[in-house]
Amino acid sequence: MKILKVCTLAVIPTLFLISCESKELTRKKEQQAIEITRLKAELNLVEEKLRTLPPDRATELAAAEIEAESQKEEVKELEEEVTDLEAKKRDLDRQFEDYKRKYAVR
Repeated sequence: MKILKVCTLAVIPTLFLISCESKELTRKKEQQAIEITRLKAELNLVEEKLRTLPPDRATELAAAEIEAESQKEEVKELEEEVTDLEAKKRDLDRQFEDYKRKYAVR
């Protein structure tokens, strides 16, 4: 009987502490549930923003820059070729004028 009383006296404070902790734990659990809900909502917003971002165009940009450089080089070569051809045309025009003066058409 004494053992039963001792056990009962030992169990009662433990139950009291458990019941007190239970309220605290319940409050913490509710706070954590609210925090989890808030964080999930934020995560959903961030994921939506990520889905709506335009695709990464870095590789396309790099390819376009390389193509632009090659086109600039090609333009430079063509301009030099045009300059050479214009000089050749002037020379041929001069030769033609000399020929016309030498052999006048009557």
